[in-house]
Amino acid sequence: MHTNVILLVLLALGAFTEARVYVPGRVREFTTSRKHGWTAAGQPAQSEVREFFIALKERNMGEVERIALEISNPDSTSFSQHLSFHELKALTAPHASDVAKVTQWLDSNGIDHERTPSGGHIKIRATVAQVERLFDCKLTTFTHSASAANPIVRSETSYKVPKHLDDIVQFVTPLHGFPKNPLARVKSQPTRKTKPSPNATPVDEITPDIIRSRYNVTAPITNLKVNNTQAVFEIQEGIDPADLQSFFQQFAPKLTAVKVLKYLGDGGNDPTNPGTESSLDIQYISALGGFAPNYYYNYNEDDIYSAFYKYALDLVNDPKPPLVQSISYGQYGGDYPIEEVDRISNEFMKLGARGVTILVASGDDGVGCSDDGSSFEFPYPSTPWVTLIGSTSLQTNDDGSYSEVGATFSTGGFSNDFGIPAWQQAAVDKFLTTPNLPTSYFNASGRALPDVSTVGVGFQVVVGGSTESVDGTSCSAPTFGGMISLINGVRLKTGKKPLGFINPLLYKAATIPQGRAYYDVTSGNNGDESCPGFDAVAGWDPVTGLGTPNFVVLGNCLVACPHLDGSLVTISVRVNNRNRTGGQAGDEQLMTTSLYHRMVKLNYRIEVEERLGRYMVEVKRGNRCYRINDHKVKEINSKDESIIRKLWPVASRWHSLTRRCIVEVLGSYEAKDMRDLVEKVHSRQTLRASQKIRDDRKRKDIQRRAEKQELKKNREVNGNAESQKVPPRPSKPRQSKPRQSTSSRAEPQGVHRPTRLPDTLI
Repeated sequence: MHTNVILLVLLALGAFTEARVYVPGRVREFTTSRKHGWTAAGQPAQSEVREFFIALKERNMGEVERIALEISNPDSTSFSQHLSFHELKALTAPHASDVAKVTQWLDSNGIDHERTPSGGHIKIRATVAQVERLFDCKLTTFTHSASAANPIVRSETSYKVPKHLDDIVQFVTPLHGFPKNPLARVKSQPTRKTKPSPNATPVDEITPDIIRSRYNVTAPITNLKVNNTQAVFEIQEGIDPADLQSFFQQFAPKLTAVKVLKYLGDGGNDPTNPGTESSLDIQYISALGGFAPNYYYNYNEDDIYSAFYKYALDLVNDPKPPLVQSISYGQYGGDYPIEEVDRISNEFMKLGARGVTILVASGDDGVGCSDDGSSFEFPYPSTPWVTLIGSTSLQTNDDGSYSEVGATFSTGGFSNDFGIPAWQQAAVDKFLTTPNLPTSYFNASGRALPDVSTVGVGFQVVVGGSTESVDGTSCSAPTFGGMISLINGVRLKTGKKPLGFINPLLYKAATIPQGRAYYDVTSGNNGDESCPGFDAVAGWDPVTGLGTPNFVVLGNCLVACPHLDGSLVTISVRVNNRNRTGGQAGDEQLMTTSLYHRMVKLNYRIEVEERLGRYMVEVKRGNRCYRINDHKVKEINSKDESIIRKLWPVASRWHSLTRRCIVEVLGSYEAKDMRDLVEKVHSRQTLRASQKIRDDRKRKDIQRRAEKQELKKNREVNGNAESQKVPPRPSKPRQSKPRQSTSSRAEPQGVHRPTRLPDTLI
């Protein structure tokens, strides 16, 4: 009897726990007057299982933004000092106690859930019935008139989470928002052709060799054997590896060994049904990026917003995502909750802080005329944390030279979601002084786009075994992505960090006095339908951005970064009391690893040579010459001029030798660049002289104390007058460890200190 009573009580308690009622929180609603052609087509089956993400409010996002801007600022000493996955997680992840409250709520409702590795989201899988009950909403299936085969499921009603979770849960997605169109595909036959300039002939067939020739991409196609990676993003499209090999055989024979290293995302890859977009992306990022390993992200989503969200989370949750990401998807005029748009932007910001470069094709609809023709649309995404790439059309002039015209389809304009960032303010302000702008059509205070452009008309692509011609900014994004991969490869080879978020650097490069980092495109218009569009003008414009890359100059800037003031491009040095200029030996040889890059003579005694990150020091004193190599100091016969003048090969073990190691030879401090090194070495000599005086005084003090102690000992032992005499000086007096100068900076951890030179040499 008692057992039955206890059992009934336990069952009642269990039923009470299962039926626990949470106080509902605030109403989360999204109202829009436009559904962009989407119409309700009934309710999904109650048993249908769907996937949603609960976005948790993250911490310290203001600090993350500060760090991301600081490490992407080419004038900052913190440039490229990216955060690791674990550092970023520790900074932003919600508190464990807050996460526990959410998981307890999900558990009490029997919801299958999983927290993402970075800690910012909880992914749930639940039936339609469970979702409607959990969030107090009603799900509806919507179809589009343009493609009934790609329906989406959304809630037309508001939704709620429990009140005690209101300050923890930022939003649940995808519950609200409508894309403007179903998934778009790149077109091999664009509807709007770009007219060539007078007395010029359009180049109808673009290949990797033509791109290299036009943009001075003279870097040798070689495997640098560094941890350099690149990737493309696709939606419901596959690639055929045989097409990639056929493309290489026709247009890049040296790359026939290159393959896709890994397929990621939930879409897999179907090689029997290759797409034009996906084939274009992987073929051109591979051809321009050399031997950088390729990754392929593909998502089986029916709307671009959901695909973008999954993709951003896959990257953020990967401890080592590919360093360059090329995206050829986007859209105009969709309606999404602004907090969700901001969240994706923040995910891209976090990736930039970790050293990932994200490139997005700006779009193929010019200014994107609104339905009523009264304003310009703007593309999604338009976040300032990605680099937006426009397009040009390549043409040959009567003298055989190349020139470019802004492509009519090249999307450009101003965002309504994001304000103009500081790094492009000056360039855009100059454009806004252009006469006769259609100011009533756009938001002049918004983030401006595109940032840069490349040719985007007539690309030769192998699809299904056949070669076809493709136009669009989809051509430009992987092209520029491959160039950034090349630069990353050289930086990694020389012991530097990858570029990461590059927009501030791109705009800074446009202002350097040495050479032209971009070809300025000053003709072309991107009008759309009844909207007038913008004209390409000198400087930045909303058709081609800063212009198209002059790779040999832009690459020099991006490899040498963070120093873009010219001091590392050409340096005035003094040799034998004569002025002479040392520097690069020709832009076209920029990427040659054996290139003599610069030489500085310090105080007529020390010569430092850098060959794209490799260093060697030669120290001269009188008729003697010392070489620092293999972490040893060796004397060289200075009479043998052929040895002294020779550019000595650096041993392979020195391949990762950095400026810091050489500075350690010269003193225990770190210089930010060679000019700073010159100044600090001069001041270091004064400090060393002072240190020598202090050390001499300390040695004398030690000797005096030793003598006094010995004298006292003799007095106690002998007790006679002879003990009053000063004993002879000990042959080996005890020495204490010399005191380190308080003016020198702490020695970096993990840096091997080469053998020091005698102080009298420097």
